[in-house]
Amino acid sequence: MWEKIKSILTTTKYQVRIGLAVVLIFLGGYNLFFIGDDEGHGDNISIKIESGMSTEEIAQNLQEHAIINNGLGFRILARLEGKDTQFKEGIYYFRVGMNINSVLDRLVQGPENQVVRITVPEGFTVEDIANLLEKENLTTKEEFCKVAKDYTPYDYMKEATENKDIKYAVEGFLFPDTYDIDRSYGAKQIMQIMVDNFDHRLNSEMRERAKEENLSIFELVTMASLVEKEAK
Repeated sequence: MWEKIKSILTTTKYQVRIGLAVVLIFLGGYNLFFIGDDEGHGDNISIKIESGMSTEEIAQNLQEHAIINNGLGFRILARLEGKDTQFKEGIYYFRVGMNINSVLDRLVQGPENQVVRITVPEGFTVEDIANLLEKENLTTKEEFCKVAKDYTPYDYMKEATENKDIKYAVEGFLFPDTYDIDRSYGAKQIMQIMVDNFDHRLNSEMRERAKEENLSIFELVTMASLVEKEAK
């Protein structure tokens, strides 16, 4: 009888301990795994996952950028769900304060071709465009303006570099339009798209008319810019 009583008490004691452990794990797990939301907040943050990176390195990178709140929780959940061997390399875009489950799911699915649509209004200067791109987290104003100083992919733009009063060689050549910009593009690639658009819009009729008026394309653009400034 006594042995049976001790057995019941012992079993009950372990059940209580197990129950407490489950509660503690649940509470701790909530803090480790479920704080944050699916989308996060703020600007996009680019994270590059390279071949051979360990789960610890990835977790540390995510936590340093405040994308997740706990790197240890990320590693534990990744191991428990068997996702730590399924991460795909590439460039990802996350936000601050994301749910660890959401981050894990994205890393397993692989990087998406994330495209941002921006509209450059008529009359926007190089610095205006740079501010717009920085706001969309596509590039920094500093980098865009740095490239803009002497970027002249077309011969008719080179005249701008000979004029000391011209701050940005591409000023006036970045066509105002709506663009779909891939987040993987750098400042120079974005600028090239806009300049190509300008060159495409400058049809043969307009080029011929400028030639008849004895105007270079650069002079044509400069005159148009002056007229626009006076109109403001």
